[in-house]
Formats: sequence, C-alpha cells, structure tokens
Amino acid sequence: MSLPITLPTELCETSAAESAFLWVSRSVKGLLEKVWERTTVSKRLSKLDLVFAARRRIRSAVG
Repeated sequence: MSLPITLPTELCETSAAESAFLWVSRSVKGLLEKVWERTTVSKRLSKLDLVFAARRRIRSAVG
C-alpha cells in the first residue's frame, strides 16, 4: 500500500528534481525539529524528576 504524495503548488513551478528535493528537505527539517523538541522536553522532564526525587529523599530522611 502506498500513500499519495502531493507537492505544494509553489514547488510545481520548478523542475521535478528541484521540487522533490525541496519537498524532502522541508519534510526532513520538520521531522528533525519535532525530534529536537521531544528530546529537549524529555531532558527537562528528567531533570525535574531528579529534583523531585531528591526532595522526597530529603523529606523522608528528615521527617
């Protein structure tokens, strides 16, 4: 099963090779941005998890 691929209309005015290259580069850029956002968010969350775990340990040791 293959999915239909449609190119944006502004890319259709250039040659097919240029259009395909631009479309692929935009798609890859979008994917890389999503991966970057997810990794930075997960790093922030993991740091927060460490902070909360440390606070729990301190509270349990003190109280």
